[in-house]
Amino acid sequence: MNDHIYVDTFSLLLNYHLWYVLTPVRVDFIWRDSRANKLFMVLIDQNREKLLAVVPQQMMRFIYGGNLLGGVFSLNHFQIKPTYAEYPRYCWKNHQREAKLFPLLWCTDVNCVHFISPRWACSMRTVDKGNENCDDSQNPIDIEKENRKRYNRNYYARKKEKNKMRRIANGEGCSQPTTLTSCPTMETNETNINEDSSVSVISDNVILMGGRLFQQFAVDTYIKIETTRLVFVEKNQTKIRADLYQGVVDCFNAGEAQASRVRQRVVLPTSFIGGPRDMRRRFLDAMALVQDDGRPDIFLTMTCNPKWKEIDDELLPGQSAQDRPDLVARVFHAKLEDLKVQLFQRHIIGVVGSYVYVIEFQKHGLPHAHFLLIMTPGYKMNNPDDYDKLVCAEIPDPIRCVAPYNPKLLMMFNCHINVEVCSSIKSVKYLFKYVYKGHDKQVIHIDKDQENVVINEIRKFQDTRYVSPPEALWRVFSFPLSKIHPCVMALQIHLPNQQLVRFKDGDRMEDIVDREKEKNSMLTTFFKKNKEYSNARKYLYKDFPKHFTWNRNNHCWRTREHKSMIGRLVYANPAEGERYYLRLLLCHITGPTCFEDLYTANGVLHPTFRKAALERGLIETDDNLSQCLVEASLFQFPNALRRLFATMLIFCEPGNVRKLWDDHYDSLSEDYRKQYGCAERVKNMVLIDIRVFLESMSRKLSDYDLPNISAHIDLQSRGYREVQEEYSINVEYEDLHARDSLNPDQKFAYDEIMRHEDQNITGVFFIDGPGGTGKTFLYKALLANIRARGLIALATATSGVAANNMPGGRTAHSRFGIPLNLDNNSMCKITKQSGKAQILREAKVIIWDEAAMAKRQAIEAVDRTMQDITDEKLPFGGKIMVMGGDFRQVLPVVRRGTRAQIVDTSLRMSPLWASVKRLRLNINMRAVNDPWFSDFLL
Repeated sequence: MNDHIYVDTFSLLLNYHLWYVLTPVRVDFIWRDSRANKLFMVLIDQNREKLLAVVPQQMMRFIYGGNLLGGVFSLNHFQIKPTYAEYPRYCWKNHQREAKLFPLLWCTDVNCVHFISPRWACSMRTVDKGNENCDDSQNPIDIEKENRKRYNRNYYARKKEKNKMRRIANGEGCSQPTTLTSCPTMETNETNINEDSSVSVISDNVILMGGRLFQQFAVDTYIKIETTRLVFVEKNQTKIRADLYQGVVDCFNAGEAQASRVRQRVVLPTSFIGGPRDMRRRFLDAMALVQDDGRPDIFLTMTCNPKWKEIDDELLPGQSAQDRPDLVARVFHAKLEDLKVQLFQRHIIGVVGSYVYVIEFQKHGLPHAHFLLIMTPGYKMNNPDDYDKLVCAEIPDPIRCVAPYNPKLLMMFNCHINVEVCSSIKSVKYLFKYVYKGHDKQVIHIDKDQENVVINEIRKFQDTRYVSPPEALWRVFSFPLSKIHPCVMALQIHLPNQQLVRFKDGDRMEDIVDREKEKNSMLTTFFKKNKEYSNARKYLYKDFPKHFTWNRNNHCWRTREHKSMIGRLVYANPAEGERYYLRLLLCHITGPTCFEDLYTANGVLHPTFRKAALERGLIETDDNLSQCLVEASLFQFPNALRRLFATMLIFCEPGNVRKLWDDHYDSLSEDYRKQYGCAERVKNMVLIDIRVFLESMSRKLSDYDLPNISAHIDLQSRGYREVQEEYSINVEYEDLHARDSLNPDQKFAYDEIMRHEDQNITGVFFIDGPGGTGKTFLYKALLANIRARGLIALATATSGVAANNMPGGRTAHSRFGIPLNLDNNSMCKITKQSGKAQILREAKVIIWDEAAMAKRQAIEAVDRTMQDITDEKLPFGGKIMVMGGDFRQVLPVVRRGTRAQIVDTSLRMSPLWASVKRLRLNINMRAVNDPWFSDFLL
């Protein structure tokens, strides 16, 4: 037993919390592990027929004490559950970690062949061996084809094709045990059903008696299955690539020979159920169904009932429904199938023409299904009498917890079934945008800089999700998550020679071009079909799937013989330009035989699809955009107009951007024309502003028909919005001539600071004076004279009230990005390439009012940040820093701090204070007529 694979794991069981239920056990024998130097006991059942668990002897002695060998004990209160301090991410190639995490469920020989299920076809070692052979260059799906027993899902939930799902007879529920499909790991043994009792004795499967341990095992099982698929997708990112056909031709003409050097890799595809692309596709399919058949008539929600007889009959004494998520999933699936039979085959509430349903799981566990039903014309509900025949509800309902329901369905299924009448298509948006919004997140991590980070859709899908046990087993059993009827086909659209082409690494560009040259796309084949058959010309492109079927192998349309299908043109954003207008034309023109037919309007061949759509009256002209700018110019400042202009470029796609620019250039540049005399400089400043707004929304100025920015003008720093705002601050006449009104103390401080500026000398000053001594008046004089010289002077204050008293004033936290939680090594949240950093580099003087109220850690953080931005080791990066305040007034705020703690956080206690030159203001201008009060303040 010393060589037992789980000895190391059993030695750690003392650190586990107790949570497990077993029948009476007998201690068969005790052995000592020489490596762990601990005793372990083998627990068997009372009849000495079956191994139940292996536990440390110390744990048993702690509970029972005395000599345990050969004794029989009841462990109904003995429970084991591992802690979750650090939960490991499963490796899809190594299943032995599962056995170490669940020693009470996997406590047999080294081959991991479980003693509780003789019907298993393979061991975990077989699965691990197959996965180990699957290296990075091998497809796990190929291994599955070679030996399906080695694939995770087949191992955990192998289905027997002949074991069909049992129908619930006569609509009265399941009268048989709910072993509807064969799952080796999580199944009940039908041969052990006690015919004389209503309780099924599951004596051959410890897993199903695990309670919460079984719930964890179920979630881990699904994670392993999901990871297997995601690993395959991630490892094959470099093998399959996609690009437009024209792009491949361009690369081949440019001399590129290898396909591995072309375009982007394929990410998490729509074939992965539950992924973000799959969610988006299903939502668009549902909207296409509503567009074709009209709004839904009934919104029905069915919720699982944990008290169903089919569930209770399979539970052991002391178990609840949450202990058997496999029963919850199987019984709910069976009930759901019966509900579909009642609705769509027996027409219990009328004939349903189209429907959509989705299975939703919540963190508290129980699944429920959302149905959207679109009735046939003869069964539409048009008046309150029709509503009362189907839905029972009182408005307002005196019993608030009773939802609208259908009595027949309620009695038939004995569960919560909410039946409501729909009045709009908003229910479709709720169904697919809410239910398929993705998994709930537990932890959110925000990266500071995402510019150089590769977006990994697979990792974003996996991380920090909630997965409940019923959802995990629902997916393990391969039950469907949603369905739509009739089916919806996504119809591809593309510009000429820009159809999507798929190829592999190593393919030669010449071979790709030759292979794709003769291959027809769905759209080009639609043109050929219209050219060959006159009957096909009466259909729109989106209606084509109703009458023709698409053959994927031969890339051709054939006449449909059975059933019907709805077509949906793939989504195109107005910002895509010509592709959007092509889609618009295909939605309104029947029977085009080529792209030229779409370019033609009123007998005239136009150069663009937009021109053709405009001539056909499908889009409006830019007059409304021009009128919007005219109206906005009456009450908005030029900076707001430039933002509005950039927004129009992105979201409105004006047809003639240059004309819109020329017509409204005067209003867009009004402020710069007053500030600068050079017309070329004014134009460049306006274009830089628009470029900043466009880049903030991931667009470029070169994407639009606008003038180019002159390269010979040095506008690099002026391109930042923060720098432009500082240069555009108007200097008031009173502030500019305030120097002549300064008192002697103020004039001394003013001359000293300006001397440092004139001689380009660094310095840190503190204007010390009580309230009324004219500190703000001095600040305004300094700001006005420095700004009048064309330099930048920054005005900040600790409080917002003080900041508003200075022109261009901002709070220190806003200007410097001071963090809320400070320590002795804090840095401000400013990147060296940002506009905030640039304005600090160009600033000549920085004024910080009410600095006495700021904590020294905040001022020291600004000092460290300024040194980092300017690459100067001088105080505040060599800038002229003018701080002011009154230590006699409000000191820094320290929550529940003592007097010593408050003093310790003040600027006077900072190492920077030694380099500060103190300038005192003793003349109180506010109380000049009250000398006694002035002396009292001093």
